[in-house]
Order: sequence, then C-alpha cells, then structure tokens
Amino acid sequence: MLGIATPSFVLAILLIVVFSVGLNWFPSRGWKGPNTWVLPVIALAGYQVAQIARYTRASMLEVTRKDYVRTAQSKGIRATAVVVRHMIRNALIPVVTILGPIFAFLVTGSFIIEQFFGIPGIGRLYIVAIGTRDYSMIMA
Repeated sequence: MLGIATPSFVLAILLIVVFSVGLNWFPSRGWKGPNTWVLPVIALAGYQVAQIARYTRASMLEVTRKDYVRTAQSKGIRATAVVVRHMIRNALIPVVTILGPIFAFLVTGSFIIEQFFGIPGIGRLYIVAIGTRDYSMIMA
C-alpha cells in the first residue's frame, strides 16, 4: 500500500535525499550510465509495481477458488504444476489488461521524474514547448 499511496514526485525527493545526498551512493542528476538510472527507475515504477502486485494477488486469490484448480489438485498434480499450468495462466488475464493504462501512466509520470533527476528527454522537451508556446510540438 505504501507504493500506491506515495506519489512519484515525493518518492523521487526521498530517494534523492537519502541515496544521493545522505549516503552518496547514486548521482542525483544526469543520464550517463546504469548507475544514474537506478533512482529514476525506482521513483517512476514504484506505483506501477505496487499496482501490478495488487492485481496479481487479487487475481490469484480469485483463481484459487475455481473448480478447475480444485479438480487439478484432486487429481494429484503437484502444487507447482497446478500454480503454473492452471492458476497463473488464468490469473494473468486481468493483469495484462491493466498494463495498457499503466504504460500510459509511465509516460505521463516521466515528465515529472525527468525534471527532478535532470534527464534530457521527451518530458523536458514538452515542458519547454509549453513555456515557449510551441503549439505544433505540444500537439505532436
């Protein structure tokens, strides 16, 4: 629930304060290599990972009570085979469905994260276009 309740910009500030300023483990700005990607990826994906985990858990709990799972268990199929063959295949249907809106949220959330971490990307370009009233860039 912490991942869903915490906005990405708050998580970004906390990550910068703790891991860049306090512990000096990661740089707080730039996009030069894998070392600089860690904090922006965590800040941007925190909400999405929590949401996918929530959907997966709810879907797995729902599938557990289905007749075909009980039938497979009563046939004596190993528990791992029941989970892999029957439960996960059917539980991933709602999870895959929610991936589209999650991807859209990633793109819109990247605008904020790019500003916090000084990443030159589409978000920065879009914000500059708004500031200069470049309507053709905004509409594209």
